[in-house]
Amino acid sequence: MAHCNNPIRRVHRQGGAILVTSLLLLLVLTVLGVTMMKMTNMQERMSGNTRDLNVAFQAAEAALRDGERILDPFVNANIPALTGGAGCVVCEPGALPIGIDVPGEFDWDANGQEYGEDGTQEFDDLDEDPRFTIEEAAYIPDDMSRGHNYGMDGRFFYQVSARSTGISGQANVVLQTTYARPR
Repeated sequence: MAHCNNPIRRVHRQGGAILVTSLLLLLVLTVLGVTMMKMTNMQERMSGNTRDLNVAFQAAEAALRDGERILDPFVNANIPALTGGAGCVVCEPGALPIGIDVPGEFDWDANGQEYGEDGTQEFDDLDEDPRFTIEEAAYIPDDMSRGHNYGMDGRFFYQVSARSTGISGQANVVLQTTYARPR
């Protein structure tokens, strides 16, 4: 019998290199996809936290201005320690602790005044309305004399502090100003 060289009958053995390469490529693409999803999720949380912090800052700023507004009607006269429903509206010097946002040292609910009308939610987005405190800081006479000589020309200075916790209740912003009432 004659042996013929028929090209159709050749047996090709495949080692599966294409299959292994494509599986490795799919694995790399899957890892890249999962990594990108995690990065996107983290960036979304970061932008949400930034928004929460910005809203808390704006609310604390509004409460700070509300506290300063209370001082405006008194034209260069000593404001007695006014009391409100929760603590003092204008506290005497040294009445408030130095660490006004140290946990356990200062109770904002008991000592701070609520922004806007008490008991109503002024900011819809916030977890709770911001609060503020006012403390008499000093009386500075114009003639450089010492002490509280209220008959002399001088100015009263007050420290106004405000706090807001933002939308989530986790963004804690405390702002303070030293406010001298206009003459």
